[in-house]
Amino acid sequence: MQRESFPRSARAVLAVLALVLALFALDVAATARADIVLAAAGDIACTPRTPMTATACNQAQTANLIAAAAPTAIAALGDDQYDSGTLSEFQGSWARSWGMLTPPIFPAPGNHEYVTANAQGYFDYFNGVGAQTGRAGDRSKGYYSFDLGSWHIVALNSNCTTDASCAASISGFVPPGEVQWLQNDLAAHPSTCTLAYWHHPLFSSGNGTSSSGVKPLWDALYAAGADVVLNGHTHAYERYAPQDPSGNPTARGLREFVVGTGGEDLLPLGQALPNTEVRSASSFGVLFLTLQHGGYAWTFRNSSGSFFDAGSGNCHFVPQGPAPPPTTPSAGSVTPPGDQPQAALIGLTIARQRIADALKHGLAVTVRCSRRCGVAIELRLTRSTAQSGRRRGRHTSLAGSATADLDAAGSSTIRVPFRRAVARRLRGARSAKLTVTSVARDDAGDAGSAVEASVVLHR
Repeated sequence: MQRESFPRSARAVLAVLALVLALFALDVAATARADIVLAAAGDIACTPRTPMTATACNQAQTANLIAAAAPTAIAALGDDQYDSGTLSEFQGSWARSWGMLTPPIFPAPGNHEYVTANAQGYFDYFNGVGAQTGRAGDRSKGYYSFDLGSWHIVALNSNCTTDASCAASISGFVPPGEVQWLQNDLAAHPSTCTLAYWHHPLFSSGNGTSSSGVKPLWDALYAAGADVVLNGHTHAYERYAPQDPSGNPTARGLREFVVGTGGEDLLPLGQALPNTEVRSASSFGVLFLTLQHGGYAWTFRNSSGSFFDAGSGNCHFVPQGPAPPPTTPSAGSVTPPGDQPQAALIGLTIARQRIADALKHGLAVTVRCSRRCGVAIELRLTRSTAQSGRRRGRHTSLAGSATADLDAAGSSTIRVPFRRAVARRLRGARSAKLTVTSVARDDAGDAGSAVEASVVLHR
């Protein structure tokens, strides 16, 4: 009789080890599946037909960041639509940028929404014309809560001096009824990770943007052991260490992020406040929060890639039991009213190309739309260098143009031919810099979102 080449005891140990590893893998996979990403920014859309510049009206660029990241949900932190938050302004600007994003958007109102009495345009857009309740909550209140995975999320209104009076104000206020509602809502979720957001920050180094009137919200959140606060209003990005409502650093405090970088414009910061960890007023961008089971991780990204912030933290109350299955919040049945645009340009990519190939086949430009759209592309030659290396100078001449129709959401590569005069200039050139502008148009021919990029071609 042959002897076993592998002892039974060893095989038993390996079997147990394999089972432990399998269970560990299942637990890791379940945790990964339960992670949810919330994108957030405020101070977003310029008034309709205001041109984009390097320092203003970059709402399409921040929408591009969100579209590329494909988060679970989006928190709009107030001043979502400038200057007055009317329904026509929302339809003419917001709807053509952030309004085209597919993840559900959970808004909070800012002072610019209340330039229109009772924030009527804001509530008409997000809830439906005349609808009392909807995605933006009860229009007589403007605050609500919801759950994302194991996290409890609270959207609040910092524009009301009394329970019956709300108005535009540089300083934030909260009425007693809202504070009592918040305390009751937090008491109903005693052992969950909690994030709250509204427009006016309690702490900010922006000039005149700290609002002591919102301290009652901090008092309630701190007493309940909440974890994260998001605000806008200051047109910059700031991250603070966990602190109490009086600004004292403490491990059981709230970590505040100010993310007023949604696109409208940027404003300089004053002297840094105590407990400031990171701040920047140099670029537009979006905060992405990965809401984990018992913790969170953050990443702030800007459109140029020149500034980046990332880190992680733990919840004060670690949820008991396994992570819940991942859920995607419903977008609801409310459709923003009015004439909605049929397209929005989401992305623009230009691959590296040789001058000879671009002249022969056309400059290859890849565009992506969130839905059916017509695209107009324009090339401008901004600089060229002769074969000898001598710069031929700067130009602002039109170098080429093209149009195309995308029948559905997705991307398409379009070859843009050069004008003959420009092609003659570029033959034999050592390098050439081009500015590429692309505009999406709806079925009525009205211009939608626009993006711009630069590319340098070499011989």
